[in-house]
This record gives sequence, structure tokens and C-alpha cells, in this order.
Amino acid sequence: MTKEEMTIPIDRFVINCIDNQQYFYTYINHTVLPYKNKEFVEGKAHDILIYGYEWTERSFHVLDFDSESRYSNFVITFDDLIKGYETA
Repeated sequence: MTKEEMTIPIDRFVINCIDNQQYFYTYINHTVLPYKNKEFVEGKAHDILIYGYEWTERSFHVLDFDSESRYSNFVITFDDLIKGYETA
């Protein structure tokens, strides 16, 4: 599905996927991710896997590579996902 085909906000779409026991794999702009070193990823789209969320904290659980190239768990806000998805 492309961005143009989306009929609901991306955060709601991801929540629906997770509620239906599906992970969500996408590309987002890394400059919005708080755990990324901006010096090395400025303006680049990068893939992440979203596997959970916390409604009360308005955050998603994601898997991504850390600064030492290990696949690790991170938390991003709903707003981080929206901004990163829209600017990728």
C-alpha cells in the first residue's frame, strides 16, 4: 500500500495492524527518531519494524539497528512515526 492509498492516519493504521496480530514494516525518515545519531542519517529513509504500542503513552515499540549495528528495541512516539512516515 502506498501513502496515497492510505485512507486513515498512519498511526491508526499501525494500531489496527497490531490489534490484528500483524507487525508493521515501513520506511521512515530517521531524522525524527530520538535514538539515532543525526550526523549519520540526515534526510535518509530507513526501514523499521513496529511490533507493539502503548496507548496511554502514545508510543510504539520498534525494532531497529542501534549505533553498534545490533538489532534492538526502541520506543518512538505516535508523532515521531507520523512525521517520519510523511517525510520519508
